[in-house]
Amino acid sequence: MYQNRVVTSEGYIWDMYATTKYSTGSGDRCGSYSSIGDCYNREHSFPKSWFDDQSPMVTDAFHIYPTDGKVNGQRSNYPYGECANGSYVSSKGNIRALGRLGKSTFAGYSGTVFEPDDQYKGDFARTYFYMAAAYNSRIGSWSSPQLAGNRYPCFSSWSIDLLMKWHRQDPVSQKEIDRNNAVERHQHNRNPFIDHPELAEYVWGTRKDDGWTPGGVLDPMLTLPVDGSSASIGITGVNVPLVHRIKVKGSDLQKDLTVSISGSTAFTASKSAITASAAKEGTSFDVTFLPATVGSHTATLRLSSSEVSATVTLTAECTDGIPAGEATNITPTSFTANWIDVDFAGYYTLHVTESDLTTYVAGFPMEIDTSEECIDVTGVQPSTTYCYWLTATDGRSSRVVSVATSDPEKVLTFIIPGGNLTLSAEPGKPSEPVEIEVFSDYITDPVTVEITEPFALSTDKQQWASQLTIDPEGEAIYVRMQPSDAGEYSGTLSLRAGSFEGDDVPVTGIAAEIVSFFEDFEIDEAEGYISSDFQGNACLWSRNNVGIYGRTGDKNNGSHALCTGKNGERWVRMAEDKLRGAGTLSFYAAPYGNDAEATVRVSYSVDGGQSWLTLADAVTITEGDLKLYSYAINATGAVRIAIEQLAGGRLNIDDVAISDYTGAVDAAISRTWDAYCPTPGTIAIEADGRTSLSIYSIDATEQWSGIPAAGTTLLHLPRGIYIVATPTTSKKVVVR
Repeated sequence: MYQNRVVTSEGYIWDMYATTKYSTGSGDRCGSYSSIGDCYNREHSFPKSWFDDQSPMVTDAFHIYPTDGKVNGQRSNYPYGECANGSYVSSKGNIRALGRLGKSTFAGYSGTVFEPDDQYKGDFARTYFYMAAAYNSRIGSWSSPQLAGNRYPCFSSWSIDLLMKWHRQDPVSQKEIDRNNAVERHQHNRNPFIDHPELAEYVWGTRKDDGWTPGGVLDPMLTLPVDGSSASIGITGVNVPLVHRIKVKGSDLQKDLTVSISGSTAFTASKSAITASAAKEGTSFDVTFLPATVGSHTATLRLSSSEVSATVTLTAECTDGIPAGEATNITPTSFTANWIDVDFAGYYTLHVTESDLTTYVAGFPMEIDTSEECIDVTGVQPSTTYCYWLTATDGRSSRVVSVATSDPEKVLTFIIPGGNLTLSAEPGKPSEPVEIEVFSDYITDPVTVEITEPFALSTDKQQWASQLTIDPEGEAIYVRMQPSDAGEYSGTLSLRAGSFEGDDVPVTGIAAEIVSFFEDFEIDEAEGYISSDFQGNACLWSRNNVGIYGRTGDKNNGSHALCTGKNGERWVRMAEDKLRGAGTLSFYAAPYGNDAEATVRVSYSVDGGQSWLTLADAVTITEGDLKLYSYAINATGAVRIAIEQLAGGRLNIDDVAISDYTGAVDAAISRTWDAYCPTPGTIAIEADGRTSLSIYSIDATEQWSGIPAAGTTLLHLPRGIYIVATPTTSKKVVVR
């Protein structure tokens, strides 16, 4: 199936919210996360809560992107916008966020917004244009600060200005074109605003009153800098230069541009002219602010030709003290303090206090090297206002800069054993329940968990429903499938708390009668070492340099066995899926006749043979009679196996058997016991009669300790939150 991503030139999934490099086919799909770079998930860039999770919008690939789970969680369902001092998710190593959350500074809206990285703003603008066009008959009923509640213009006035700005400043990229083509192959439609970027001007921009013809003559346009915009150069000292770069981009230009600055001699441009060809390709020049007097300075930058023009208001400030800049990189627990080095040698003293200007943050005041021009302030509290200023030994000081740390990052996610949720059952019968955990941080509203039928949820293994309301602090729940008919099923497990949306994770299931897998290769076939597919008794197989023989020197159970060639690439793989997962794989093998011992690799696949996971590498098959080789797979869903010969002479392989998946999980995450609340005021403990358990209240007071009898033990406890634990495992249980 098409995956809603385009890979980078390096072969990684294209994450538009972070610099993480996720490999295609990796197990990095969320699951759960605690920091940036842990995993990626499906970001509805046009939040699904705006259209109430309805179809077909909820699965439309044009607005669904793979994004870092942590940054996606920060974005939640806030509208896109611009925020001057927004907060970024904290970096981890060389992985950094490509978007920030903060108070809107774009004219017309003052609420909380998420600002994506500049390189993707045009992508998201054209995504929104597509949603308005594709769902024009529905969009009037959708609810969001970015929407107008009508079929046209669809978007609120501030949102139109924002999206058109982004569309003009960030033109269509090759990545968008490639993705447009890929989605068409899967979804059989296209985004017209990628194919015809000028179309947006005729719908929401400067050409609304003009008719549009695809491929028609286009007017010259200067998209950067934006006409009527402003640029703040910053703050500096007398005769200390500041440099600001101006980007220039145009389309269909024929005339060269003249660059001029008026209103103040403190501003100068590095270029007086830009050729039309350079502007069309995209170029830049520098504006230098070199003040001779203290105070605020303003000038007008103008780029013009007989075809186009744009003006930009330039502002800057000169101080006779230490120039302190606004804080940047604001997170819930840190920010960066900035200044301009006007001394070029020596040190300043940096003061960081709470808003009262007297209560210092731990570690401050601090002496700092003037040439650094910035320093990270850490260890501060979320949602708190701090102040910083600088002083010099000669008595000079800077202005006091106020900075408000951002709200704590809410987390609402699932912890799923093995990282994926795949169930199997017989038609008309429920599957075995799978325990997962809901993890939350800074969540105060009750948490709603939902799942698509025929999957169901429970907290007590007795009452099952498609929706649950659980404790805001998170707790363990159970998932099962009860299909009425045989077949493959898929759905979504989702979380929300109030208006905050948590993770969505895919759920898959297979309903089929129990079928054992046994391949004895007792089939009639012309002899020869062949590279082709063949139909066995259990499934269709693919092979390379492998034959089916029953001859002197072959070692087999029955009359036939596989035999590999003497050299070269030699392998056999299942070309069809085995349903109901795989518990244990076993097969018999021995070198043919007196051939030398062989070395093999044993692998399995859970994605239809697209990728293979190694079960055992460099397995030595010694001379002699057939020997049994067994390996635990413990994989749910559809499974295939492969046996590849790495070295040695001819090899006989026979009697391949695969048992069904029985619910085993990795020993590192398995428990020999379970605990839950079946009825009000009780905890049920399911144990093996050998496990010592303790139960603690939320204040860490022990409420019970002992070895419960084998089976189910009921304990009566007051309503509250409890931790049931052994020395190595634990589980939170909410007694209602």
